[in-house]
Amino acid sequence: MKSLKDFFIFFILSILSFASISADEPDYFLRISGNRPYGIAFDKNGFMYMITAPNTGNGTLSRVTPDGKITAIAVLEGSFIGPGITIDNNNDIFITVGDKLLKVSPDGNIKTIADGFAVCIDVKIDKNCNIYVADDFSGTIYKISPAGEKDIFYKSDTTGPFVLTSIIIDSNDENLYARDGDRIIKFEINSNDPAVKPEVIIDNTKIFYLCTDDNNNLYASTLDNVIKIDFNGKIQYLSPKPLKTSIGLAVSSKGFDEGSLYVTVEDGIIKLPIP
Repeated sequence: MKSLKDFFIFFILSILSFASISADEPDYFLRISGNRPYGIAFDKNGFMYMITAPNTGNGTLSRVTPDGKITAIAVLEGSFIGPGITIDNNNDIFITVGDKLLKVSPDGNIKTIADGFAVCIDVKIDKNCNIYVADDFSGTIYKISPAGEKDIFYKSDTTGPFVLTSIIIDSNDENLYARDGDRIIKFEINSNDPAVKPEVIIDNTKIFYLCTDDNNNLYASTLDNVIKIDFNGKIQYLSPKPLKTSIGLAVSSKGFDEGSLYVTVEDGIIKLPIP
């Protein structure tokens, strides 16, 4: 029986079957051999945190300095490692590992925050410390309160693998965006009220993972490229050439060539200028 990671790779290759990868290479921040990077995030102190994982088995959480020095800080165990990663104001790192959500301290101590997920693959935190988890295979976004209460925030009409793959909260902490199938949807979030019916921002687009910048511009990986989406739903492709299975992405923090978008690809992390 194929593992979830095997299925994930098959899914990626199917999406990319129409595209030939150019010999022209993008600007690499890191070249990585062995386990490929999946998720990345930046903390307030100017460090990047990176999830790497094999097709099956344990993954690794590493800290990366602006000059590219990599230090492994924790071994990640779960049914599906990453790509979901986010960092709170205390620099604690939250990571999805398929069946559960982990909290990792900067010195590598691991605690399970919630479990019982089908296959959760993204996580974000709002200013009130509510945690939102995208449980992809169940088509559900869960909201976990600071007290640990786990409730359904949104239930998709579509279930199955790689439908609800990413969520992001804007810099104003007012809206949550989600990739739901071929759509990007938006919710107005409120710490006291359940989610209202979402607004469809864009439809019929093959995307996988989302991020925003401080100006609330929306970016999404399409597996072979990265797109910028303006407030009217207009799409702009950021890479002139197809990429090698782009998945996780994050806007640069202090010390990391500010004004760039960092993107995990199968053999490292590249950076793309933000227009």
